[in-house]
Amino acid sequence: MDCDVLAIAYRGYSGNDGKPSEKGLKSDVEALIQYIQSSGLKEKHASAGVFLIGRSLGGAVAGHALHKLADKPYFFDGVVFENTFTSISSMVDHIFYFVSFFKWLILDIDWDTLSVVSEASVPMLFVSGDEDEIVPH
Repeated sequence: MDCDVLAIAYRGYSGNDGKPSEKGLKSDVEALIQYIQSSGLKEKHASAGVFLIGRSLGGAVAGHALHKLADKPYFFDGVVFENTFTSISSMVDHIFYFVSFFKWLILDIDWDTLSVVSEASVPMLFVSGDEDEIVPH
């Protein structure tokens, strides 16, 4: 297919050291952006494009990448979101509906993917299925 794939496994996943956190995962994707910028991958693939794909939590991380690149809206030529949640708050409503009324007291992470996506101007593809164990379609 004449393409290159750069896949990352976040801290705390796939046997990597560390503990996953919103701050840490955002830092991981910012390091990915820096790598793409410094390695010349964007220029190398200018004719084919550079695409970002995020699944489930990875979609929220991809959304953060778009947010960090708001001043460079076409750094990525497209983004694919697969079964990504709109926000952690909405996930609490879905999974832990019994704490929805006081979630503001206990929820200390954000991941508001919907607001980031609504501000982005890059082409996006949203893929959803009903077999995900956690994220509703």
